[in-house]
Amino acid sequence: RCSSALATLEHLRLALRTTDYLHSAPACVTIDFYLAHLLQQQKYDQAALDRYNILQQRLDNPTQAQRNDPGVRGLLDSPNSIWLQIGQLSEKRGRLADALAAYRHVIANDPSIFAVQAEAIRLQARLGDHPGSLSAAVELSDRFGNSATALTFLHDIYLSFGSPSQVADALRKLHKANPDDAAIVAALVDRLDTQGETDEARKLLETAA
Repeated sequence: RCSSALATLEHLRLALRTTDYLHSAPACVTIDFYLAHLLQQQKYDQAALDRYNILQQRLDNPTQAQRNDPGVRGLLDSPNSIWLQIGQLSEKRGRLADALAAYRHVIANDPSIFAVQAEAIRLQARLGDHPGSLSAAVELSDRFGNSATALTFLHDIYLSFGSPSQVADALRKLHKANPDDAAIVAALVDRLDTQGETDEARKLLETAA
């Protein structure tokens, strides 16, 4: 299996020298895609990342022949597939700013993917923008209806990059904006109990009852 993959890899590398590839024919997009994917499978992360970046540059500026090609059109219609690979590989290689930029492309194309937005906020925090990331976590939770997953993420990001008291402050802010949201009330009560602020927790429960 390994020898087969290496043989395919060598075949694709030879394809980089063909006239079609050098002249940016539709085939060059297919070659870049399969070469990047195979390099990634074989754990050549930096080489795969370089090839995905080349591929994305082609997809950002396709020729008319490439637009008309069914295979290329499939990639053009699903721009997040390549940006996600670039983001994940960049993060794996420690290139956090590049990873964040890639994830932001994904978010711009499809703002409904919670996991990507959460990862972007984590990267924002790891890059040093703690206030911005904490504020973004509150906004993200609100946008996703303060679901259990969103509130757990909010809690985790504040504990990782803020302080325990800031978790309660963030939940108070969400509760003020969404006073009838039972999930927020439950999360805030739990946080207040953990911090020993039982009086506020009890009043909150009495008000919600």
